[in-house]
Amino acid sequence: MGRGVKLDIDFADLGEGWCADNRAKPDAQAPVTLPPEKHRLRLFKQKRRGKWVCVAEGFALEAQAAKALLKSAKKALGRGGTFKEDRLELQGEDLEALGAWLEGKGFGLK
Repeated sequence: MGRGVKLDIDFADLGEGWCADNRAKPDAQAPVTLPPEKHRLRLFKQKRRGKWVCVAEGFALEAQAAKALLKSAKKALGRGGTFKEDRLELQGEDLEALGAWLEGKGFGLK
């Protein structure tokens, strides 16, 4: 193909929902926030890389509320942890202490 040759290219119609900028995509749903007594959390523990992790799953909180809850849990239970998506993950295998602490905060457990 030489210089100065124009190409005839047809582009597919991707519809109205498509956008070249990924940051500008519309949100499918607004996050649902529930009060603590409406939550039904699932507690379990997993072994990851040879160490136990306690997981509380099923939170419906805003980012700031989740961050505050994580900070409070880490301080009250004396261990490290993280909050990912709808789950609170704390180091260690003392699941009963996490459950009791969450019930004390007013969260419902399954």
